[in-house]
Amino acid sequence: MHRRIRSLALPLVVLAGCGAKDDVVKACIKSTACGVKAYPRVSDCVDGYRNLLVPSGQAPVYDAIYACVVAAADCAAVWACHGRGASCDSSFQASCAGGRAQLCDLLDKRVYSLDCGGNGLGCEVKSAGGLGFDAACTGSGGDGQAGAAECGDGSCSRTGQGCTTGNDFDRCAGERLETCLGNEWVAFDCGKLGLRACAAGTIAAACGGS
Repeated sequence: MHRRIRSLALPLVVLAGCGAKDDVVKACIKSTACGVKAYPRVSDCVDGYRNLLVPSGQAPVYDAIYACVVAAADCAAVWACHGRGASCDSSFQASCAGGRAQLCDLLDKRVYSLDCGGNGLGCEVKSAGGLGFDAACTGSGGDGQAGAAECGDGSCSRTGQGCTTGNDFDRCAGERLETCLGNEWVAFDCGKLGLRACAAGTIAAACGGS
């Protein structure tokens, strides 16, 4: 049984200068805490959205996923938001049935289902070396960007300490998670995101999941 994490009506927040969709930073923190689509740094996850998903036209489907993750009450719900399914390997046959991309992510060896059609996108099965384990949403729609806002809901605060985005790994400051965004350490209150306290991992620190 999954222990529920606090269900909060979380205001949408993005750090000034970050340039990412409001939900992205918090969704990246929560997804990593729950071990799905985890990145060693929050900034890597944000950059993946901005530099890969947005240019490829996949922002609409991931905007919906990230909004779902922010509202999720526990890790099981976070997994469901991402469409995370059974284990798989390179022999998996990807498909686009019903407007949904069914693919095998070989990084965590899990099947994922993306609602391309429901978010106004097409779907394409990709082939790598004759293997068809990958599929992706295709198309365009929105720029995946939103106006920046300061952390005003109490879930995060600027530390005033400099760092190098994309180089410095996330770290714990007591029970809070400190991550490097816009070349400044920013502290997130894991509890106010509905998560357990920050803890050190193999590569970097992260908030705890449920």
